[in-house]
Amino acid sequence: MKIFLKQFRLYCLGLLSTVCFASTVYISPSEDPYTEIQEALILASPGDIIHLSAGLYELEDSLSIDVNNLVLEGEGIDETVLII
Repeated sequence: MKIFLKQFRLYCLGLLSTVCFASTVYISPSEDPYTEIQEALILASPGDIIHLSAGLYELEDSLSIDVNNLVLEGEGIDETVLII
């Protein structure tokens, strides 16, 4: 039971530190949305949020994500549109 409590405390501490230090990156449609979004994904840390504002994002290639616990969000199903 002591081992479980110790692991649970460490898990909670890790979760709390991720939430406390997470950041949000806001991206708007631009001439090169692929580069902006991919750069944000490369620089992201666990717990970060990448928010795409409403608009059309024409991407030249697929995006690559190598970070756990990352949120990629938009304004809504008919508001933020990604085209590959």
